[in-house]
Amino acid sequence: AFAVTLQMHIMWLDALYILPLLILFLLRFVREGKGLPLCLCYAYLFFTNFYTGYIVGIFSFLCFIALLYINMEDFSKEAWLRSLGKLGRYVLWVLLAAGLCAVILLPAAAQLIGQRDGDPVGFRDLQASLPDVAANLFLGQMQGISSPVPLLYCGLPVLFLLPLYFRSRLFDRKEKLAAGLILGFYLLGSQVPVLYRFLHAFEAPSWFDHRYSFCIVFLLLVLAARALPEWEEADLRKLSLYTTGLLLFYSLMIPLQKLTLSNASSSQGWLILNAAFLLAYLLLAFLRQKGLFLRFLPAALCILLSAELFIGGLNDIRRNSWSYVSEEEYTKAESGESALIRPMLKADTSLYRIRVWNEGNCNASAAFHYPGLNSFSSVDPAALRSVLASLGIAAPFECIYDIGYTPLTSMLFGVRYEIALSDDPAASPQVIGNPAALPVAFMADASLLEYSPTGDAFLNQQNLLNALSGKEHSFYQALEADQISFSGKNMKLYSFGDTAVLQHESDLIGNAVADYRFSVSADTPVYAYLSSTSAPEMLQRSPIVLGQASPFLANHSFSLNTIHIAALQEDESLPGLRISFQNGGDMDLSIPYSSFVQYDPAELPAVWQELNESPLSISEWHDGYICGTVSVTEDKPILFTTIPYDKGWKLSVDGSPFPLGATVNSSFLSTVLMPGTHEVELRYVAPLSGPGKLISVVCAILLLLLYLKGRKASEKPAKKKEPTADEEA
Repeated sequence: AFAVTLQMHIMWLDALYILPLLILFLLRFVREGKGLPLCLCYAYLFFTNFYTGYIVGIFSFLCFIALLYINMEDFSKEAWLRSLGKLGRYVLWVLLAAGLCAVILLPAAAQLIGQRDGDPVGFRDLQASLPDVAANLFLGQMQGISSPVPLLYCGLPVLFLLPLYFRSRLFDRKEKLAAGLILGFYLLGSQVPVLYRFLHAFEAPSWFDHRYSFCIVFLLLVLAARALPEWEEADLRKLSLYTTGLLLFYSLMIPLQKLTLSNASSSQGWLILNAAFLLAYLLLAFLRQKGLFLRFLPAALCILLSAELFIGGLNDIRRNSWSYVSEEEYTKAESGESALIRPMLKADTSLYRIRVWNEGNCNASAAFHYPGLNSFSSVDPAALRSVLASLGIAAPFECIYDIGYTPLTSMLFGVRYEIALSDDPAASPQVIGNPAALPVAFMADASLLEYSPTGDAFLNQQNLLNALSGKEHSFYQALEADQISFSGKNMKLYSFGDTAVLQHESDLIGNAVADYRFSVSADTPVYAYLSSTSAPEMLQRSPIVLGQASPFLANHSFSLNTIHIAALQEDESLPGLRISFQNGGDMDLSIPYSSFVQYDPAELPAVWQELNESPLSISEWHDGYICGTVSVTEDKPILFTTIPYDKGWKLSVDGSPFPLGATVNSSFLSTVLMPGTHEVELRYVAPLSGPGKLISVVCAILLLLLYLKGRKASEKPAKKKEPTADEEA
């Protein structure tokens, strides 16, 4: 039920079904010392998803320590030494499992470490209170993947059985203490930033805040299953009082959660449903103790629990409004996309960025064997993010989409082809072309080596194109002070040197509007660059270029940060830019740099023609490999690519290894070539993949030897013991 309600996390499903098996092997290791199944289970977990491997690894280690403690008969020196010995063997088995997966773990670690300084996201405030966490165990409380509360709902019987487990005399105090400590540790993880950060392995998840919650659910189910016999013998009077207390607590949470959680689903209807199911379970306990309908009670309990979980899952699916595509529709769309892409391979041999909408975030162009990049980048180093910010380009998440907020940046980094689906299911996919987009790789002027960004995004765009072409072009003209006017509603503009501060004049949220108006011709495109010093979130890490009187920017809104929305609106008399402040309490915005310009599109076609004269013509392409030919002239000796620099790229020219560098503040793959026609090969080899393969092979051999040794020991016949005189008699 937990997997169904969180259906978006199909990539994490391995961890959900491997966790019970892992704990079973962990228990076997503690009791019998057999570590090979445990090692293989960890290896499978690390291989399928190293991130969930970390989450499950933390939980399983806590369980291992708990099992050691529970199985200690006493606390003598010998007992401690035995436990330390098991701990050492456990660590060795886990290291062996990680070594088996080193072929993927080492390259992944290298990339994560390389991108660590490119993530300036601050730690988010924990919004869930402990009552919110407790209320999330009730039916109807699953708020979805964006919930600030751990997703803990796993059936109302858990609420009955959990207290019975801790009150039961059937279980050792050490076991109950260990279980309580693990539960407490994870519940504190939803409240204490240090623990929250540790349980996620990084600062702040972009969605699904408490990703470790399935571990808590598993532990709750285990404890409930252990306490199931206690339900049959529980005091019905106390159980009835406890049920009343549960309903009273839930009814109190209905108004409170509306104040603390904006997406809380508490309502009178859910109160009635929870009451109905709790009373039904209480009735089953009564019938069991009275010996009535014993043959039908197990089936009734299963039906009741299934109905409850179905309602909970259906509610979560409805709240999240998941959309589904039938296999017939998907097959039709895929065949239509393939039919459109095949002719493109013959029409143009250059390397472009391409987006296939039907394939989501996957690099779908690779699936169709088209030499194109679906996203801007799969890496996210700080240098790249800094360069994009200097050009006024936002860089959300680790994959950067929708590059190009002005015609200049759109030409440099934009998508050339989009295979788009129509809203009409009967319609076929179609190609949306952007002929102004440059190839991913082309020859550029030597002056590119001298390019250095300034503080003005528009000047940086212009200088970068001039450096690439080796000629002087003018695309932007700064507006004079008398061409810009400002007016605000509950918003005032203050100037402090080079910094402008937009200050909200009242405490009301969402009522502040700041208007910039430009006294220029209505046909003249106007662009505004506003840089914000507010702490950026993952969704918005760099400044944005805003445009007006531009077709591809009409009726769009862009975030300056998490609480400020810059909305473009048409003006009947003059082109203008309106900034509406929404979604937050702190309505002030500090702008250390702003720029307002007019755009002249006359010279851009000439620059495109100059840069498109010598593109890299692709002859062979597959994932991690690009091969093609390029014509180099003396005036354009630099092979420039808009592929972000990564240490894994290797270059060969005419079959021989060749130095590969990076330009534009060490952000994009580039190299200097001699005049003539050359065959160029770009091959990506993930950093540390070589040592990773070696470690995996060595660990696989070691694991095989351990297996053969264990098998030989199990097949070895036991020595016959000579009988004593008494035994003979």
